[in-house]
Amino acid sequence: MRDIVIAVIIFLCLLAASLISQRAYHCIPDQDETHQVVRSLAGLFVVMASLLLGLMLNSAKTTFEQVDQNVHAYATELILFDRTLLLYGAEAKDTRDSLLTYLKHAVSDGRVSKPDEGDRVSEELLNAVGKNLRAISPKGTEHIARWDDALN
Repeated sequence: MRDIVIAVIIFLCLLAASLISQRAYHCIPDQDETHQVVRSLAGLFVVMASLLLGLMLNSAKTTFEQVDQNVHAYATELILFDRTLLLYGAEAKDTRDSLLTYLKHAVSDGRVSKPDEGDRVSEELLNAVGKNLRAISPKGTEHIARWDDALN
């Protein structure tokens, strides 16, 4: 947030400088050299403001794409975890129910919230999923392999 405020302040300063240059153009004596210098400075400020605006837009786009990618990766991991529990069998029903409760809470406000964002309820619900998963005692090599996959 701080970076955005700084960028906006710099952008506004450059915009103000270019507007002041345009006003000063009409107030200075009628000499070609002076007009040329003021015109060049105004052009420089306009180019700098445009460049800064372009960089701000690119930064916002990159941040949005990264957040979008992270949300998709997180959702994919949760889906794979649920599928692993489904393949495990009936013993994993409590864990799947805990996972469903967590997911309902996590998306209840329209956004996916992760425990590291400070949401204590989501963290407790996710811990309950882990506790239920660890309570399962696998029997046989197939169940052990699926249980290990679910733990990972």
